[in-house]
Amino acid sequence: MTRRQAIALGLALGSLAGAAAGAEDAFVIPIGPRTPLELGTAWSAANGAARSAEGTCIESEGTDHAPGGSPSYSLVMLSRVGGRLVLGVYVSAPLATETLRGAKLTDAARRTASAQADQFRSLCGDGFIGAVTSGASYVAEIEVDPRDAARAASVVSSRLGTTSDPDRFREALESVTAHFRVVSRELPGGSHAAATAVEPAALVRRALALPGAQSEASARPYLAVSFAYPSDAFAGVPIEISPGAGREREAEQVFLWDRRGAGVGSASRAAELRKAQSHPSSVSSAPAALATLSPAPSQAAEAERSSPEGAAAQRPSAASSVPPVPAPLRSNAALVFQTPDGREVYATTEAPPGVYAEPIGHRVYWVPGAAEGTPAVKDAIHAAAAGSAPARGTTIQSAASGVVMTDAAPIAGVHSERAGALHAWIAGVATPSPAQREALAAAIRAQDRP
Repeated sequence: MTRRQAIALGLALGSLAGAAAGAEDAFVIPIGPRTPLELGTAWSAANGAARSAEGTCIESEGTDHAPGGSPSYSLVMLSRVGGRLVLGVYVSAPLATETLRGAKLTDAARRTASAQADQFRSLCGDGFIGAVTSGASYVAEIEVDPRDAARAASVVSSRLGTTSDPDRFREALESVTAHFRVVSRELPGGSHAAATAVEPAALVRRALALPGAQSEASARPYLAVSFAYPSDAFAGVPIEISPGAGREREAEQVFLWDRRGAGVGSASRAAELRKAQSHPSSVSSAPAALATLSPAPSQAAEAERSSPEGAAAQRPSAASSVPPVPAPLRSNAALVFQTPDGREVYATTEAPPGVYAEPIGHRVYWVPGAAEGTPAVKDAIHAAAAGSAPARGTTIQSAASGVVMTDAAPIAGVHSERAGALHAWIAGVATPSPAQREALAAAIRAQDRP
């Protein structure tokens, strides 16, 4: 492929990446227990999920370190719908930023992009983690009593935004917390599922105290920046990374981050948030789409189930009955590793239903069809995680009924049925019940539909 052809391909792939990321070249992602992102990780903005580790899609000459800069203090409008007023409190205390030096697409990734653009997106997403900031952040929200919402919105409207002045930030917070009836919550790592109630006065103290309490010993990675692949990267040109890229809207993007993995960098949600901020005193006129940026309790529960930890806790019994009409199929990119003895182990960002899986790094590893962590299954997983490059990339499909479809057959003893080039199975099930047979058939029919 010529350089001109490579750049043309990059423009085509880049346009898709820009659409997925909300036309942003760089955006921030909060790092938490369920998003342990590392430099060089391929990232899909369209799915809000990590793809491949460094070396698969991105290689580099090493890393550069830079001071993190001054602390910043932010107060943003999150919701003003239906008489509600919810404010977001965000303090960022960066100590250092690490960036990739000489980052570029691997030869294998560029060959994949040239031959199979869809496969490239499955493996490499539409960008990669090019910068990671260490230090600490404080995330919280303040909800004003509906009886006070209109007056509070009028008072706080001129104090919204980001500042480096802690006194100005204190004044902004206390203009609400000291004069109106409020309920406040701390959101560790930005997670509403882990929200805890806190007294308003304590919230103000903790937010202001965070920067002064940081040290190199206590610093941890708390913020990643994803960079979209520029068009000339597909011709092998190194990708320029700025330590401060994507940080202009840090607070807004932290609150826009959806813990279920959807809508990172969403242009539409960002536009709605800006609309809320531009008309803060009109409490009841905001669009319904911005009712809250917090996931509802049912969504939080679903987020727990979709995480590796939640998958382990919620894993259904192999003997359980399966609903006869499954939900629509869900597709996920997967890396496939081969162990020295020929076993195939899959690595995805979340475990499919029913399988035994182990979270290692930013992936979960599992063996098709295995519902229990037998010694053989665990040995295969550990061998795959300790190995080098994956043998191939692929896409799996799954349904809420427990049916999973992979391009490799499940382990011996597990019933499977062909679904075109895929194998359909339910983890641990050797002899399907009538309901399970119907679930398999329904999933295969769904897979066959264009």
